[in-house]
Amino acid sequence: MFREIQRVLKPGGRLMVSDIVLDAELPAKVKDSVAAYTGCIGGALKRQDYLAAMARAGFAQVEIVAETKVPVDLWADLPEEAKALTREEIKSALNAIASIKVAARK
Repeated sequence: MFREIQRVLKPGGRLMVSDIVLDAELPAKVKDSVAAYTGCIGGALKRQDYLAAMARAGFAQVEIVAETKVPVDLWADLPEEAKALTREEIKSALNAIASIKVAARK
């Protein structure tokens, strides 16, 4: 996706994107759940891999301009698959998810 955006941008063009990234691996029961997939979390990349993909596509000045942790209340209704997790595993999973806004230039 980033290569195609890089291809169509004019020289000096700017990219702004908002996406979900992970700071740690999610437990398989969360990652593989339908709720995580439909919530754009199951397929999320690790933060460093996401930013590296932008750099590999040729973007310069890649920087995170804003970041928000996923509010716990969004996960009040945990997917059925996650109910087998310990409280610590659930807390760890929630802390691993972040919404970032990234700026970059061609």
